[in-house]
Amino acid sequence: MEMQVYGITHKDEGSLGKVDVAKGADFLNRMTSLGTTALSVLTGTANLLQNLTIDRIEATSGKFFNHSELTKAEAIYAKELPAFLGEFGNRIKTNKLALFSELFNVPQNYKSSVRDVQWDRKTWASRLFNSNALWFTTSAGDHFVQHRAAIALALRYKLKDKNGNPVNLWDALEVVPINKDKPKLGAKLQVKQGITKMDGSEFTREDIIKFSNQNRAVQNMNYGIYNDEDKNALQQRAAGRLIMFYRNWMRPLYLNRFGRGKYNYDLQDYTEGYYMTMGRFIYQSMRDIKQSEFDIIKQWKHLSDTEKGNIKKGLTELGFYWSLYAIIAALGVAGGDDGKHKPWFARMSSYALLRLRTDMGVLLPSPSMLDEGLKFFSSPFASMSYINKLRKVLNLVDPSVYTTTVNSGIYKGYTEAEKIGLDLLPFRKQIVNSLNPDEPARWYK
Repeated sequence: MEMQVYGITHKDEGSLGKVDVAKGADFLNRMTSLGTTALSVLTGTANLLQNLTIDRIEATSGKFFNHSELTKAEAIYAKELPAFLGEFGNRIKTNKLALFSELFNVPQNYKSSVRDVQWDRKTWASRLFNSNALWFTTSAGDHFVQHRAAIALALRYKLKDKNGNPVNLWDALEVVPINKDKPKLGAKLQVKQGITKMDGSEFTREDIIKFSNQNRAVQNMNYGIYNDEDKNALQQRAAGRLIMFYRNWMRPLYLNRFGRGKYNYDLQDYTEGYYMTMGRFIYQSMRDIKQSEFDIIKQWKHLSDTEKGNIKKGLTELGFYWSLYAIIAALGVAGGDDGKHKPWFARMSSYALLRLRTDMGVLLPSPSMLDEGLKFFSSPFASMSYINKLRKVLNLVDPSVYTTTVNSGIYKGYTEAEKIGLDLLPFRKQIVNSLNPDEPARWYK
């Protein structure tokens, strides 16, 4: 409530010495991110692959969008992208994709976008090359999947023209100048003349908010919660932000699979975890078998569209997860037995699929939930890695670290002292891992 109504995202927890607890926790998370995900091709690729997979699983149900709408949304995004990139860094936008994003708050970052408008930066380059640009490898993929899903939702949203013919929301919107006499003031999106909702009423600001809320709910359900308004109360505390760092996706995705049935006001529809639906269907089928009344076709016909969609999603996800083992095995033998002599693309693909298997496995109703979950929670905080690096600086007072040689890994041949120093360099690990994906892939095997 405090986050949504009053915008209170951080509780005042006092200080430890002269260090503010809340700011200290945020600093640790920031430094951890700089040392692990900034400029990381591996993280960006893995994140994009996971989201693409989730979208296709969602499309199987056909509830919010289907495969055809998702594919068409990809084509629209590709068509609009050059104009979007042409205005990247500009304060005033005139391309349809950017205006669509702003109108419906597709990235769900309206407050931060207003806060970070950077009016003090006068040139295009100074606005473009700021600290946030360090995460472009991840944010570029996020931008694609978020806007692709939003466009797919817009393709599903039906209006009608003056002749009564159906028209989707994306096609119903047109770019018009804010002031025809002063085009430099920019442009806006509006519904074309004569187009109304299916009941004949006007498409209003309230409808824009409803669509934005629906899009936000679908994104939260499929990708996780990253906007401040929807974060759980735990993250108001410093310890909560440390615990949930890199884990904001876990709870929403878990509820999407195992959550109890409820009405979602943003979606304006009933929702239930799809493995809950699938489990209930299997349980009822087993009971019918015992009573010699088993008729799967009859049972299927009695299910609602939501229940049918949930079962389709569950079966698709399980099938895709187990197929990953075969794909990974095939990549493992491609290019010979010596990993160093395999093509970089094969090694990169192997890493991405191994990580996808872990990310999916932690959410499946199988032993993999425990096996993969233990990997995620082997450390209570993601920032422990950064804290450990700082602690190892104290080892530099030991003369032996200057003569002891590392025998394996990416630091093979370096002294322990050199390893400690190199570990503190920003971006080095991300770049080295990107050139040699086999090393980080070991963690996911």
